[in-house]
Amino acid sequence: KQVVRFFVNMISTWSLCQSASALSKQPEDELRSTESEIRITLSQSAFEKLQHALELGTPESTRVDMYFDIPADGVFLLNRDLPAAKQRIRYKDGELNLQKSWVLGAVAYSDQGFRYLLSEKQSVKQELSAKSHIHKKMNHTFDLLEAVLEHGSMGADQKRYLEKLWKPMPWPKLKPFDDIIGRPPAPFVPAAVVKKERWKYTLETSSHEKFKIQLGKDSNALGPTQKIYYELECELKDTESLQVTDRLKAISDLLIENDILVNETSEISDHDFLSDLAAIYP
Repeated sequence: KQVVRFFVNMISTWSLCQSASALSKQPEDELRSTESEIRITLSQSAFEKLQHALELGTPESTRVDMYFDIPADGVFLLNRDLPAAKQRIRYKDGELNLQKSWVLGAVAYSDQGFRYLLSEKQSVKQELSAKSHIHKKMNHTFDLLEAVLEHGSMGADQKRYLEKLWKPMPWPKLKPFDDIIGRPPAPFVPAAVVKKERWKYTLETSSHEKFKIQLGKDSNALGPTQKIYYELECELKDTESLQVTDRLKAISDLLIENDILVNETSEISDHDFLSDLAAIYP
């Protein structure tokens, strides 16, 4: 809640009185991309071993994401039925953007006993004006959800308020996200708020190719449970098998050199930040 309150106070200092026409920039400001990345989930002990050994102090970047989903009978429908789909507002370095993403596919890899997941994701991002009245919406939402979580349940009027508040959002278009979801059975509402901290480090393969890895720490910023997940990831420009295997070996060597055991890692990403809010929607 300290993260949430800091975020609320920060955005409330900006202008909150702009017209709806200032909500977003023109469509040509959309940024579309397809990314491939290798990921391995870390335990807290594995993360701390690497953080200490690599002398990683203050995070190189910090972002706060507000996820949106469709509540129904104590669950969020996308999170349960279409985990490949994500819709969120991302805040970083004073900038806000809307993002939709879709995981196109994933393949499991193994190296020296460690198991990794190579996934390909398509996304579209639309920048929002810093003076947009979206800040006012976020401010109201944080205040409401904090109060509701303290009370333990949400009333029907509060749910309708959030639906109405967020319904006019100009989410960018993304296939196959929009094709598969089509007309949603109910409005999207705030589903989670996650603080994302990232540290970068340069590794080198046996063929002397240098590449960046990224340590990640994701924290539940809104809710009664202090869930924290750790991971190591590496973006790929080329998913050819040679590049993948060379980088996997370099990452596995790093884990072994720092006494990280196989059972301190997993290829399964079991992040579940949405269950707290799913349980309170009527």
